[in-house]
Amino acid sequence: MAKQINLEKGHFYEAGFMVYLLPKIYADLASTERMVSGLKQMVQLLHMRGVTAYNEPGAFIPPNAVELYKAILGADTTPMYSFFTPESKLAFYRSGKEGVAAEVEQTTKMFGNNTKVRFLDKQVKILMDGAIISQLMQMEDSLGSIKTGKIANFTILEQNPYKVELDSLKDIQVYGTVFEGKLFPVKH
Repeated sequence: MAKQINLEKGHFYEAGFMVYLLPKIYADLASTERMVSGLKQMVQLLHMRGVTAYNEPGAFIPPNAVELYKAILGADTTPMYSFFTPESKLAFYRSGKEGVAAEVEQTTKMFGNNTKVRFLDKQVKILMDGAIISQLMQMEDSLGSIKTGKIANFTILEQNPYKVELDSLKDIQVYGTVFEGKLFPVKH
């Protein structure tokens, strides 16, 4: 752990931060009120951009936040899927190399398997953010295009991008998303 913290320089590398510093400041940074506000704001911002599925590689979700994630991200009014890949560093430092696999496996079960909010099965972030690519590869059979047998979530734009000037593409607003067969208009 000593290599993950340099107090003289004030540096906390990722594992040092998560194992040493985060437990000491978590209650102040992530109060229920702040978590609720932040999750709702995230949903609103992602929806405004037409996102119907996102993934977070290396996710650390404290056990006391699980019900908040389920209530907000899993709500019928939330028009997107939330996929996560568990991080492994904290599990390694808590359980050692012999126990890391079991701890990560337990983490992936906190939301269930077939819910809007879930960890992807048999995925783990070890060192790099390549986990996002492996998640996308695992999801390509069910998401990403409109075909028979796939989940047909999509974004509706206010203008046809083929009929505007190239410089104006960035200005096209999202009208809404269709998620699981229901229209979710964006509130501008």
